[in-house]
Amino acid sequence: MNKIYVLPLIFALNGMAKSQVGISTSDPRGTWHVDGSKDNPGTGIPSASQAANDVIVTSTGNMGVGTTAPDTKLHVVSYVVNANRYNLIDATAGTNEFDIVTLRNTSALATGNYSLISFTNNGSTSGGLWVLSVQEPHQVTAPRKISI
Repeated sequence: MNKIYVLPLIFALNGMAKSQVGISTSDPRGTWHVDGSKDNPGTGIPSASQAANDVIVTSTGNMGVGTTAPDTKLHVVSYVVNANRYNLIDATAGTNEFDIVTLRNTSALATGNYSLISFTNNGSTSGGLWVLSVQEPHQVTAPRKISI
């Protein structure tokens, strides 16, 4: 009698150990996969236009937005041509003298914990003054004119 329960238990535990969660997709491509428009194929890899509305987290901890194959911790792909591609929206309350976006080099090879680039805004209700800061000894080069 006990042998009857052992086999289904083994299959159940095996499925839980390798499980993937798919939301609006029957074929999740990672540990957690959301198909925003429910347009992915039942099997196989989604096309670029199908993956454009997907969000995925892989077993290695990489997160993809607009891609089902992220190769970095945060991999964002936009296919929008004639509109804002990426928006970071800051809190609306009060003034903010703190960095809104900061890219840091915390590598063991770095000689310090440098903020490579950061954006701040003085919080004015009329849009404020945006400041692009670069910490020494880094250089900023631009292939063409930049308007900020």
